[in-house]
Amino acid sequence: MREVSNMQKTEQKTEQQAGLGMSFCEEEGRITVFRKTLEALEWPSHYRFLYNRKMKQIAVQACGAEESGAHRVGKPDESNSGEIKCMALVRMIYGDSGWDKKMSYRLIGRAFPQQRLAIIWTTPCKESLQLVA
Repeated sequence: MREVSNMQKTEQKTEQQAGLGMSFCEEEGRITVFRKTLEALEWPSHYRFLYNRKMKQIAVQACGAEESGAHRVGKPDESNSGEIKCMALVRMIYGDSGWDKKMSYRLIGRAFPQQRLAIIWTTPCKESLQLVA
C-alpha cells in the first residue's frame, strides 16, 4: 500500500476546498451559494444560513425542509448554484462588514462535512475576498 504524506493530504484538502464559497450583491439582495459549496454538503435538499456577527462568519448548513430558515436546493446540473434573495440578511452582512454597497463580493470558505456545514469568512483578507464591480 502506498503511504500518503501529510503534504499530499494538505494539497488534496486544499484542492477539495477550492471553489467553496458564496457571493453577495446588496443592490439585488442576492446571495449565491457556489456549486462547490453545495457539492461539499452533498447536494442537500435544503440549506440554511447561520450568521455569527461576533466571529464575522456566515455558514451554509444542510438541513431539512421543516427547519427554520430552510431554502430549497435545485437539482444539480452544469451551472447550478444556490441563489436566493434575502435583502435583510444581505444588508445586515454589508453593514456589519463595512462593505461598499455598489460592489458585489465573492468569499471563499471551508467545508466541515461531519457537520454538513461550510463556513465562509466575511472579514476581508486577500485569500477570501474578491471584489466584483
